[in-house]
Amino acid sequence: MISLKGWISIPFLKKSDFKGSYCGMRYRLSKVSTEEKNEILAEIWKGPKAYDQTEEEKEMARFSFSTEGIDQAVAWMNEKYEEKKAVWDQVKYR
Repeated sequence: MISLKGWISIPFLKKSDFKGSYCGMRYRLSKVSTEEKNEILAEIWKGPKAYDQTEEEKEMARFSFSTEGIDQAVAWMNEKYEEKKAVWDQVKYR
């Protein structure tokens, strides 16, 4: 289960993307701005390749740019992990 408590914060996301992986599922959290508001964009894809190197299609969801939004993004990523566990289990690292 993904847990980012103590690893990521709103001040961090204001300056940088947060990338990681969990058992074959890669993920990225980033700040996106629209005319009305800032949001957290959560993206997941099948590993092992990094964000910029993968040809895999990425799934995306948006959340409020807040601590609660981070929690919701992590919950969404955990749901997607459980939903597609068979896909993530197929990822081979050499």
